[in-house]
Formats: sequence, C-alpha cells, structure tokens
Amino acid sequence: MPSDPNLVEQIVAAVERRLEAGLSEPAGPAEEVVNEIICRELIVTGELLAGRISPEVRLVRISAGAILTPTAQELVEKNELTVTVDAKVSAARDSQPVPADWKLLLADPDVPVLNGYVSERSEGIHEAVSRLHDWLSGDISAGVVVLSTDPHRLACLANRRPEVRGAVVSDVGEASRVLERLGANLVVACPLAVGTWMSRQIVEICLTAAPPESPIDWPNGKS
Repeated sequence: MPSDPNLVEQIVAAVERRLEAGLSEPAGPAEEVVNEIICRELIVTGELLAGRISPEVRLVRISAGAILTPTAQELVEKNELTVTVDAKVSAARDSQPVPADWKLLLADPDVPVLNGYVSERSEGIHEAVSRLHDWLSGDISAGVVVLSTDPHRLACLANRRPEVRGAVVSDVGEASRVLERLGANLVVACPLAVGTWMSRQIVEICLTAAPPESPIDWPNGKS
C-alpha cells in the first residue's frame, strides 16, 4: 500500500518539532551543577576556591570534617556564596598527602594521645623544646605541632632560637592564620583548654599544611 506523502511530511514535521523542543528545554540538574562547586579536600583554602569559582557559582559543597581557612571564608563572604556540608561528598584524603616534614609532639605525660595520628612524646617542656630545636634546625622545611599543658612557656622558650617561628593558638582558624601569614613552623596548643575535638582540628590543619616558609620581611637572625 503506497504511503500518503502528506502524512509522511506531517510525521517528519512532528518529529522535528519534538526534537527541537527537547534540545531547547532547560536541564534542571545540569543547571544546579553549573551553579555549585564540590570541594573534596580536607583543607579548603582561598587559593583553591579562587581557581574554581565562576560568576555562576552560588553554592560550595564540602565534605564532613573539612576545614575552610580564613582566606577561603573571606572569599566566600566576598562572593556571597553559600557553604553546605554534604555527607555525600567523600573527602579525597589521597589528594592531600600528609607531608613527612610536619611532626606531632606531645609535650608532657598529661597530654592524651590523639588516636589516628603518629606522635612522639617528651617527658616535659625542656625535653620538648630541645627535641623540636633539633628538628627545626636540621630542616628549614620542617614544622612541629605541639600539644602542651603549658603552651605559652613552651613557645617562649622555643622562640629563643632564630629559626623558630612559634605561636600559641586556641582554635583552627588561628592555626590557619599563623600558618598562612606568619609561616609558622611551630604551632602550640593546650588540649586541656581547647578540648579534644579542637585539638584534632588544629593538628589536622598543621599536618596537612605545606612546608613552612618564613615571610620575606622576617629577620634572618644574622644582624
């Protein structure tokens, strides 16, 4: 039975209209992806965000346990972004290997062990200071995070050496600032004052930090 040419043309026209309509329809899920970025890193820095943010981005999704550094927080506020912790975003721990240059030292017997971290223990402040001086004088890219029940005294004693750039911190934001702006190679915190959870956050950001570098205007100790 011969085909009706008019019917064939009508069918072709209908198919073309449907295809055109399908291609022009907005894709809801795709638009949501364009408007957001997913950060799987444990430490989200301003430099990292700056490389990913576009004018369309309105939402930043981070993994549970991730830390936004102060520079990242400033960038979020400047661009009026919304940050949400998404349990479905798995942290890419392998993308940020822990540098061997950073060490964790428990400065006295009263400091509890942090499970999941490799640490060394000293029997008191003077032994701790002597040990960290040996580490920092032997490697300019080394860093030490110390948990001590007397953090200010330890930092003062350690800072007698010109190669030491030590600071006492009370939270992870302060730790991030001294790492970024001071190039601190010694970060000291009191676990009894800040608590176990914050101690872990401070230790985490130090152990995942890049090798410390002194600021360009830092005294070299030779004058």
